[in-house]
Amino acid sequence: MSKFFFIASLLFFTVTGQAQRAEFSASVDKNPVSVNDRFKLTLTLTNGRGNISMPDLGGLKVIQGPFTSSNYSYRNGVGSSQVSHTYTLTAPVEGSYTIGPAQAHIKGAILKSKPIQIKATKGSSVTTQKKSSASGGMNKDLFVKIHLSNRKVYRGEQVIATYKLYSRYEAVELSNYDMPVLNGFWSEEVENKNTGWEPKSEMINGLRYKVAILKKQVLFPQRSGELKIDAMELECVVNRTFFNRGTKLKIQSNEAKLTVKDLPAGKPGGFTGAVGTLKMSVSADKTELKANDAVNLTVKISGQSNLKLIDPPTLEIPQDLEIYDPKVEDRIKVSGAGMSGSRTFEYLIIPRHAGEHRIEAFSISYFNTSTGKYVELASQPITLTVSKGDGSSTAATFNRVTKEEVKLLEEDIRYIKTDTPELRKPNSELFASPLYIGGMLTPALAFLLFLFVRNKRSEMYADEVGMRTKMADKVARRKLHAAAKALKKNDRLGVFAKVESALLEFLGDKLSIAIIERTRENIQEELNARSVSPELSTRTDSALTACQMARYAPGSDNDAAKMYEEAVQLIKELNGALRS
Repeated sequence: MSKFFFIASLLFFTVTGQAQRAEFSASVDKNPVSVNDRFKLTLTLTNGRGNISMPDLGGLKVIQGPFTSSNYSYRNGVGSSQVSHTYTLTAPVEGSYTIGPAQAHIKGAILKSKPIQIKATKGSSVTTQKKSSASGGMNKDLFVKIHLSNRKVYRGEQVIATYKLYSRYEAVELSNYDMPVLNGFWSEEVENKNTGWEPKSEMINGLRYKVAILKKQVLFPQRSGELKIDAMELECVVNRTFFNRGTKLKIQSNEAKLTVKDLPAGKPGGFTGAVGTLKMSVSADKTELKANDAVNLTVKISGQSNLKLIDPPTLEIPQDLEIYDPKVEDRIKVSGAGMSGSRTFEYLIIPRHAGEHRIEAFSISYFNTSTGKYVELASQPITLTVSKGDGSSTAATFNRVTKEEVKLLEEDIRYIKTDTPELRKPNSELFASPLYIGGMLTPALAFLLFLFVRNKRSEMYADEVGMRTKMADKVARRKLHAAAKALKKNDRLGVFAKVESALLEFLGDKLSIAIIERTRENIQEELNARSVSPELSTRTDSALTACQMARYAPGSDNDAAKMYEEAVQLIKELNGALRS
């Protein structure tokens, strides 16, 4: 038996170790592809965390990307993580292309993916097809323009592209439009809440036009040189009325060109491609704590830039501190002014031993487009003062174990259990024990109890008279509650009506008198038959008489508040008298 457990444990740790091994791969969604046809390249890092570099594309062009996604799963006691970078590529000419090995840098090690051979066959250009399908020339009464916020930018700098429709027609109905293919840009859509015409018209070449914004995009150029946004095509119907089907038009926008300058040489350390204006703040929720307590270190990077591509900074942590992967929180807004907001990294750090531990200063860099220079944002060093924890530092006083040594020991020996084991007498079996017998009898007893309760409930609901007698008090309280509401509203007639209804329903249910036979005389007869005291019987009859007088003789001077209090007391006393 011990041999079996040894083999099972060995297999478990072997499988666990293999499931947590870092892997890096590259794949494409289709191969071969047509010329100018778009396809996706995905770089996937499994069970690892590090920087992924784009491979040599061998002449293929990047249309969009990278788009980053992450996933974490936990199955059968084994956790696994996956990070993917996806690029949209296209082949400009027919032939064979080789995507070289991509690299992932993980804690000093380098993982490489396998190269991929791509075959591009003869195909028609999407841009050429769009141009050839456009009909007609420039329509001075209806046209589309692509406006760029800036036509000369640095690589990675934000550009706002606005697609505007200009019209001099009274009525325009859009039927279809195709957005242009973006070659060499990473884009973010701007939510357009106003789908109608702009409040102000625009004057162009002496003519006044109504203007509608079809779409806005924030573009981030990914390569230097001259980039072009292809023409946008639009189909619409103009001047449609009840008596006229209108005229179908097909129009095409201009092509927008952009000059992208490469970033200057001399990139500082910690630069990951951020362009714009940024600031960084670093804070720890506490600097004095005990061993094995946790401290949260927060790094917040905010400003106007491509914040979604900013990676967490690398921290230099002493061996006596244990650090976990940061929690990432984005508060990013994409508007007509560009992408802005903040990305926050929250690190959980646990000191394992007493003493003073210093977290060294770290920095990130970005390129400031206003000054044309690189800017380095540096933090201040943080010193953690750690005192001895409760029962955690005895061994550490004379033999400190580092985190690396603990990891090494975990691979070849099992830890000694310090808690008291659960012991039992030898040859003791569960079968025929009191626990076993109780477990076998419990379902049968529960079923019998269920049958008993169900039969009792059925008998109770079958006795209609008995049910009404039991519910009489509850119904009366509900009626009196309604009378109390009428009293608060100074509804005098409503109070008397509710009080009379409460008394009649209560006595009818308690005395088993049918609704049409609930008269004062019948009630008095039943009360006398049940040996209710004459005084209580007389008060009941007086209350019913007063209610009827107040309802049918409005000039009576009966007090509604006193009648309500009298009814409450009567029902209480009658309930006790009829129960005994």
